[in-house]
Amino acid sequence: MGRPGLRQCRFCRLVRAGPGRTPSAHLMELPLIAQQFGDQTGAALRSRLAHHLIIDAAPGPEGWSHDTEVLLAAPTQAWRGKPRPRGWPGATRWVQLPGTGIDAYPEWMFDVPCVTTAAGLNAPFIAEFVMATMLGFEKRFPEAWIKAADDWKPRMSGTLHGKRLALAGVGAVGTAVARHALGFGMHVVALRRTLAAPMDGVQAVIDPMRLAPMADHLVLCMPSTPQTRHVVNETFLAACRPGLHIVNVARGDLIDQEALLRALDDGTVARASLDVATPEPLPDKHPLYTHPKVRLTPHLAWSAPGAVVKLLDFFVGQLGLFITGQPLKNRVPPPLSHPL
Repeated sequence: MGRPGLRQCRFCRLVRAGPGRTPSAHLMELPLIAQQFGDQTGAALRSRLAHHLIIDAAPGPEGWSHDTEVLLAAPTQAWRGKPRPRGWPGATRWVQLPGTGIDAYPEWMFDVPCVTTAAGLNAPFIAEFVMATMLGFEKRFPEAWIKAADDWKPRMSGTLHGKRLALAGVGAVGTAVARHALGFGMHVVALRRTLAAPMDGVQAVIDPMRLAPMADHLVLCMPSTPQTRHVVNETFLAACRPGLHIVNVARGDLIDQEALLRALDDGTVARASLDVATPEPLPDKHPLYTHPKVRLTPHLAWSAPGAVVKLLDFFVGQLGLFITGQPLKNRVPPPLSHPL
């Protein structure tokens, strides 16, 4: 069978567990892995998983092959609306998604025995983005910046202290935002399925319409489902206090964008900080690009130096669980569903 610790061939992929690798001394079969994040990511994975056969694959279903057993899938843009490849899922037993949301992936992807997300992995980065947008709104950035002596005049800026934050969703991102907001002295209320407080200092409501009139800042960090689509609509916005700041770091279809534009024009919404939209990207000349009260970013709230390293660390840990037959983290349950 060859020397212990060395791969035998592409199809056998047997290695002997050694000290510090697993508690078992038996031969273990290592799966064929395909990753869709480019050559540099592939090299980084191979440096960590020296005994594994890792293929650098093109993003999306075009990069999938029938004998792939584990797939580290590219973000949703590469998969959205794509047809099912012939033979799917083939030998594929596990797909690791790089983010939290599953709504933009095609339904046929979930015919794989196990699909897992990276839920919560980038929550600290997204929470920082949310706080930056709220502080920017209150401190009037960039409007408060001056470029000439004639502009050197006293101006009043706002504050987060004492303001009311409405959170639509209290998963990992919502929880991280709430912690920061409480540290700034904000009053936090959260939309969830039960009235049990998600954490100390946070009030819970179960009706979105109760959330609407409470908010100075509304942060959307809930999943996209048939129940949450257009949760921010004409009726919701009509119940909001004038001067609302909306932050969306979740999914574009949580907001009725036409209703939002009307609310921006009539003053109900003072600013919309949108990291997501429907569709992505928005078509050229869409009014959200140029509206003076909109701050639009290209779905980058998750990003930070080290974000990909965190994903690889998480994936390597998951792989160890997979190989040893232990339950994986963040497994997508059937039927596909999300908690608030």
